[in-house]
Amino acid sequence: MKPRIGAILVSTADETTVVVIRWGPRDLDLTCGGAPMVDQADRATAPPAALDPARAAGTYLGKWYRDHTYGVELLCTRAGWGSLAVNGVPLDLARSTREPPAVRRQIRSIFLTRTHSSVGAHRGKNPGV
Repeated sequence: MKPRIGAILVSTADETTVVVIRWGPRDLDLTCGGAPMVDQADRATAPPAALDPARAAGTYLGKWYRDHTYGVELLCTRAGWGSLAVNGVPLDLARSTREPPAVRRQIRSIFLTRTHSSVGAHRGKNPGV
């Protein structure tokens, strides 16, 4: 399988649905719960498959899954019980490269308090902090 970027793929074993964000140059076997994933348009004709209990760690809605070896990156748009794998290798749950907005606000307020304390003191604000 070599889907195009933006393709919606669905699992034949559970409800998992993903969007292809990045795909390497090779044809790869993408599975969910040990069963092949198919293009959304082919779901009606694809035979249903059984979920392999050994590959049932689950997928999470809104999470990014990535494999650096094969250059695959997927976004989960519908969660399910099956685990994603490429050529039998489980995909890693990608870590966020940016902090959530609440954490960014905290960092920004700490930075502004520490770096601009002398400026605020001159304006009658934040004296001596």
